[in-house]
Amino acid sequence: MRSTICCLVALVFFGCGPSEDTIQPEYKSLTEAVYASGTVQPANEYQVFAPIGGILRQRLVQEGETVDADQLLFIITQEANDLRLESATQQLATARRNASENSALLSELRLALESARQQYINDSTTYQRYQNLMRQNATTQVNLDNARLRFTASRNSYLASQRTLDQRANDLQDRLAEARIAYQIAAKAQGDALVRSRLDGTVYNIVPEPGEMISVNQSLARVGNDSLLILTLLVDERDIAKVQVGQTVNFTTDILPDTILTAEVILIHPYLRQADRSFTIEARVPLTNLPLYPGSTIEANIIIRQKDNALVIPKTALVGKDSVWVNRNGERQKIKVELGVENMEMAEVVAGLNEESQIYLP
Repeated sequence: MRSTICCLVALVFFGCGPSEDTIQPEYKSLTEAVYASGTVQPANEYQVFAPIGGILRQRLVQEGETVDADQLLFIITQEANDLRLESATQQLATARRNASENSALLSELRLALESARQQYINDSTTYQRYQNLMRQNATTQVNLDNARLRFTASRNSYLASQRTLDQRANDLQDRLAEARIAYQIAAKAQGDALVRSRLDGTVYNIVPEPGEMISVNQSLARVGNDSLLILTLLVDERDIAKVQVGQTVNFTTDILPDTILTAEVILIHPYLRQADRSFTIEARVPLTNLPLYPGSTIEANIIIRQKDNALVIPKTALVGKDSVWVNRNGERQKIKVELGVENMEMAEVVAGLNEESQIYLP
């Protein structure tokens, strides 16, 4: 009975610790990398927008077609141009009449100003007369005060009429200038809008069909120069500190599932995308004859560190982040180790173990 209990105690004790299986560190090549996903994009690319609203009269290119800079892509007809030009012409004529010297609006204000001026002159003369009479003791102080009040009121009225006339004249000149600009814009918009390519490249994602109504600033297509491609990659915020410009990117695409391609990190956008807690980086793809298509998805590894002859152990041997169970002189000991290059499966041991160390697997 006693021996049975001892066996059970021993079984519990050793069952809670490491197993009896041991391994030894090995020298291997080891690569540490950061995972990223993204798409292939032309390095030079832009969105083609409609400069005016109207009807797409002609589409002169097809998706995938190569175009030259300044080549005609679309022709848009704006049927409302004639009406807009007629309206702008009428508004300009009205603004010119209102701003002229003989306009009815300004003539009415000038009459009001002249009337106020005459009243101001009369009240000024009357006030001076009462001042003279007062010096001769020929009138009362009340009469003088009343004359001064009428003079002050008429002067203020005259000055206010002058300001009203000046302000209205300035407003009419501003409206005339605005009407001229509106007329010039409407006149310039006469005829068809010719949409041309801004660069040598390939046409992608053509949206409208001929005959469709187009609104101003509507997207028509994308044009990109696919002679130079870049990868637009998303990197988790926990890994971005490891990524640097100049690092190598190994990537694969579903179009070439068995081929590993390379690129080079050229830009790290320093802004965290809140939606997926990731950063965007760009990597340049060297010229290649392989079929890489813009918009295709990729999976990539950004190479952080590499070592050709590293003493490595499987990560499954680690206890916590930096400890292992080892056999030291026939006894089990838990020791700390210093780690170097790591990947998903293996970790380099920089200090604490050698190739003869016996490591227990937890």
